[in-house]
Amino acid sequence: MDSKRWLSSLDEVARELSSVAPDTEEEFLSLGERLQEFVGQAQAMAGLAASIAEHTGGGTSSAMDRIREVLDKTLRGIEECSSEFPKGLSLLKGIASRLDGLSSLQGDLERIAKQTRIMGVSIKIESARVGREGQGFWDLAEEVTELAVRIHENVRHFKDKMQASRELVDSCRTLMGSKVTRYGREVTSISRRINAALEDLSRSLGESAAVGERLSARSEDINLQVGKVVMAMQFHDIVRQQLEHVVAAIQEVRAQLGDRGKDETGSPGTPETRWIGPVLSIQVSHLKETVEEIRVAGKDIAAGLCKVAELCQGQFEDAMFLASGGKLESGKTVFERLEGELDAISSTLSECAEFSRTMVQDLDAVLRSAEEMEQDVKTVKEIGERIKLSALNALAEATRTGDKGRALRVLAKELHLFSEGTSTTTGKTSRALEAVSAAAREQETFINRLEEKHRDVEQAMHETLSLSRALGEESAIVTETAERLDLACKGFQADIDRAVKAIRFPEQMTRIIEACEEILCGLLAECDVNVDPGSLSSRDREVLQRLAANYSMEKEREVHKQAASPAIGSAEARPGAGSDEMLQGSLKETGRPSDNATVEFFGDDEVEIFGDAPPGKNGPEVIGKIEETPQPPRAKGADDLGDNVELF
Repeated sequence: MDSKRWLSSLDEVARELSSVAPDTEEEFLSLGERLQEFVGQAQAMAGLAASIAEHTGGGTSSAMDRIREVLDKTLRGIEECSSEFPKGLSLLKGIASRLDGLSSLQGDLERIAKQTRIMGVSIKIESARVGREGQGFWDLAEEVTELAVRIHENVRHFKDKMQASRELVDSCRTLMGSKVTRYGREVTSISRRINAALEDLSRSLGESAAVGERLSARSEDINLQVGKVVMAMQFHDIVRQQLEHVVAAIQEVRAQLGDRGKDETGSPGTPETRWIGPVLSIQVSHLKETVEEIRVAGKDIAAGLCKVAELCQGQFEDAMFLASGGKLESGKTVFERLEGELDAISSTLSECAEFSRTMVQDLDAVLRSAEEMEQDVKTVKEIGERIKLSALNALAEATRTGDKGRALRVLAKELHLFSEGTSTTTGKTSRALEAVSAAAREQETFINRLEEKHRDVEQAMHETLSLSRALGEESAIVTETAERLDLACKGFQADIDRAVKAIRFPEQMTRIIEACEEILCGLLAECDVNVDPGSLSSRDREVLQRLAANYSMEKEREVHKQAASPAIGSAEARPGAGSDEMLQGSLKETGRPSDNATVEFFGDDEVEIFGDAPPGKNGPEVIGKIEETPQPPRAKGADDLGDNVELF
């Protein structure tokens, strides 16, 4: 054995392994800081996603159900109004028919006026023939003539009012007839468009709710993945301590070689090396396992961050969808479309309201005309009663004049009969006018009832509009939040991409450790690994026991077991194990460390990486604890990663 070369090689291995952690510390801590930022970014994104889920959740569904309910009521009201128009037309037709009935009575009244005037002239002629004895008849003739003029004036006024009423009713019939046709078409069109708008709104809200749920679920996955990356980052401190233990073993070998390589005079000699082979073999196994741990951890970190980036892409796409505001091909949002249809209903209702007001005004005019015509008829009737009284007086006067007043007596009788006929005609006319007024009032009642239904429809429509606008406001909040989430996802993805590309320290650590492993394997090739444990001195046994007892992590003991001979049985490399047990496991090694040895880095092997020790355990006996000695308990904060590893 070339002691000088050995000592130099061991010094180089110890130096290089000791530099692994410090040389990569800065990059490791920098990545830790980025992860801390990622945690904050992920939490912020989760908050935005939760806000979106809240504004697209059950409240939106309830509002949509209410909109459907109110719009159903609105459409039913519009359809009921539409179905009422034929009845209105029928009522108007009845008014027109009654006015037509007044036309014949108008002729009767005109004949009364004409006959009254003729009677007055006849009486005046006959009274002139009789002479002074017919003076009373002359006065009667003057009176009848004057009454005939008054009858004529009232009948003419009656005729004008009846004609005006007929024109108003005909106008209402024409207007309502056009409204019936147009309103029917519009009701069908409105119903179809409203239902289509509702379907668009329902679909959009359903999609938004589904996106909100996906965003929320994905946010949880992002937080979970970031947490896994943080967990994987603990490997750096674990590797540091593993390497410290390997360095300690190397330094022990180096010290023993330096001390034993001198003779009794202090000059260099041939050191005892039988115990070195097993020690170096175990350290090589530790280094192999450490390299594997670094590779696995590096892959876990990169894969975890890439998974986060992939999830962020999904968040970005969903956020882009929500940020678009659910616009249709027309460029309008579903809320704008629904509000447009509601505006169309409002416009139709406004037209109907204006039409109703016009009809009510016209019907009021018809009622006023009927009242005035009734007054005309009443006046004619009163004149007829007066003529009747005058006719009775004329009969008495004619009797007094004897044979000269025979013709006057005939005229007086005719005048009496005429007055009775006038009373009959005016009675019929009054009753006809009452029928016209009743029909007009019934039409007014119909219009008022129609207006009441319109008001109900308007009220339901305004409630729908209010609900739609409230949903629109919620949608605007979702859109604004989605835009913020969109920007956050873009920034997060970019940060992750830069972080992944900047990860170099696992590769650097692996390169240095593998180089050291190669040096040790070269030295190991010069050693005798088939050593009889019984041939070792007590000093050698003490050195091996001290090195084995230095393990502080269960995985190191597992590596020792796998590197040692199966003959070790239950004598594990653990603190306090007997030297014979340890030596039996170490010295019966018959070859190089097995490349098939595996250690589960993050597994369910009851290794507690974070958190407190299991009940009843502390100090070095706690499985998975990195500290070699018990530490006083400390309070955990929200960002505490456990008692073993502090990344940030």
